[in-house]
Amino acid sequence: MMTRNLFLAAVMLGPSAAAAAKPAVLESAEKTYKAKLARIEREHTETLGNAVLRYKRDLDLFAARSRRAGNLDATLAAKAEIDRYTKDKTIPEESPADITAAILLARTKYHKTVAEAGTDKHKNVLKLLDEYTTYLGTVQKKLVSANKLDDAIEIRKAIQEVAASAPVTAAKFALADTAAKTGNASPGTTEPAGEAAEPEYETIEYTKKIGSRGGLMHNWSSTTLRLQKGDEVAIKARGSWQCTHYSLACGPTGYAGAVQYRRDPAVKYGALICKCGSKGTVRYVGAGTTFTSDAGGVLLYFDANILPGRTHRRGCSGNLIIDVTVKRKKE
Repeated sequence: MMTRNLFLAAVMLGPSAAAAAKPAVLESAEKTYKAKLARIEREHTETLGNAVLRYKRDLDLFAARSRRAGNLDATLAAKAEIDRYTKDKTIPEESPADITAAILLARTKYHKTVAEAGTDKHKNVLKLLDEYTTYLGTVQKKLVSANKLDDAIEIRKAIQEVAASAPVTAAKFALADTAAKTGNASPGTTEPAGEAAEPEYETIEYTKKIGSRGGLMHNWSSTTLRLQKGDEVAIKARGSWQCTHYSLACGPTGYAGAVQYRRDPAVKYGALICKCGSKGTVRYVGAGTTFTSDAGGVLLYFDANILPGRTHRRGCSGNLIIDVTVKRKKE
């Protein structure tokens, strides 16, 4: 559980002490924030790793029970799934209709754990954001009262930067998307029935699958989605892939470890990224993001945050499914 204790201790400083110690206080607060954020990520990664281990254990138990029962079909099904996972290192979200019940149950349990872990992670990130910005807001008021306006401006910049950071943006998007799917959106976010006005926008839906032997091995994957200037773009990603320097798969947010072979050093290794046009700015996508296209007539591209070239991409596996929604103003 995230607590406010580390921040509250600093809040209790008097106005003169807070103003005088501003650089140290801000540095200490940032260090605490980053440490807590890293802990959230470690706990999430550990949960995902345990989910994978449970899935493999469920397969092994199914195989053992099938052999003991002398059930040839079940034993072959268990072996086939174990061989597939050993090769691909993925646990598909979608299963064929004729899949064995025990394997389907194991997959369902895995993806439920992953979904719950993701929700918990995003809630913890936003809770940490609230604690951090509340504390900095208190410090900012003290600095203004002490007429330390330059220092107060620096505090405000720190608040704005963390609110726009990649982990916070991803958390807000993911939780909003979950709320929309479950019907738990905040009151006032939808129009009353029968009062919907003629929309001023058209909506374009697009889905892209990036496979390990396609885009991931050959760098940027192009889409057939050509954006126009002013398009409001929302991207969601699901699935998993394994990247060269790790033995386990990761989701679209990438790996927690600090691997140096990254296209964008500010984004985690293996995370999903995109760009608008072949020369566009690289954007972090992760589990989801939104942005407004600032150029027209450009294709949307996706990739993993890995350096280009076969050396850095050999042995990759798995895939992500990317859903893109474009809100475009009608002519």
